[in-house]
Amino acid sequence: MTAQRRDPKTGLTQSQMEFVTAWLASDRTDASAIYKAKHPAANANTCRKQAHKILADTNVQAYIERISAKVEQKLVKKLVIDKQWVMDQFVEVVAMAKAAVPVLDKAGNPIGVYQQNLPAANTALTFIGKELGMGVERRETGKPGSFSAKNMTDQELLEDIQRRGAKLGLRLVLPVKKSA
Repeated sequence: MTAQRRDPKTGLTQSQMEFVTAWLASDRTDASAIYKAKHPAANANTCRKQAHKILADTNVQAYIERISAKVEQKLVKKLVIDKQWVMDQFVEVVAMAKAAVPVLDKAGNPIGVYQQNLPAANTALTFIGKELGMGVERRETGKPGSFSAKNMTDQELLEDIQRRGAKLGLRLVLPVKKSA
């Protein structure tokens, strides 16, 4: 078997380049299937080993890294979405939703009434607040109705808190009940 000529720019042989091109165009999960497509007579074990050998080649790995970096750079240039961009969009949504838009009649004439989309503004503000760590999300953790304190007196509630704290090994100092 004669050695294949390597491309001076990439260091890859023609067959490596064909394999890598097909692998990069695929979902990159089954390299042996790509080898099998080019070599239909090869058995599954041979396909797996050869695909692994090609992908383990240092020239192939360097080429894949260069191509992946170029693709990533193009995507980043094309679509710059980051946390700040999202926040800016929410701020814009708030401004647009709160802007008073004239209500028009069927002929397209303003009728003297203005409309805002305050629910959209509130939703955007909620997302902004969550991102900034504002507010506290409250939720019931027990079964519905399991909080029995709603029918307790203040003193019974304090005693219950003390009893529960004692079970956890806590010594709670609670306020003394003032006599009337």
